[in-house]
Amino acid sequence: MIKFGLIAVGATAAAYIVLTAVFRLNCWIGGHNMMEAIYGGFAAYVLAIAIGVEYACDRRE
Repeated sequence: MIKFGLIAVGATAAAYIVLTAVFRLNCWIGGHNMMEAIYGGFAAYVLAIAIGVEYACDRRE
């Protein structure tokens, strides 16, 4: 059970790192304003958690 939890946390962390890099690169290239940067930062958290939960649900079946 602990191994499963660590894998789910690892998947969430990996997704967060990738999504943050994508959003930062998009803002850097596109020249977005501060509000779009805030939404992008929030979206990285939400999507990373969603990916971790989805991974955990798929692994339980």
